[in-house]
Amino acid sequence: MDSTDDNLHCSIASSDTILLVTVDSDAKIAAKKGNNPLKGNSPRPIYPRVARANRLAGHTFSVGDGFHRSVADLE
Repeated sequence: MDSTDDNLHCSIASSDTILLVTVDSDAKIAAKKGNNPLKGNSPRPIYPRVARANRLAGHTFSVGDGFHRSVADLE
């Protein structure tokens, strides 16, 4: 295991981790979305994986009294 794998393992195992989200690869999304014979058999554009992850991280939820908290802490 290299240091990246060690860091990932420690982060996932940490009691500080509350939510873990994965984002499908570009190829997997493209295979699901495009070239459907029932929809004209044309490819459909997709957001790149990093853009999809950033959009997901930008979501917030209400914690009451007009305050919102981010779904992900990007620090």
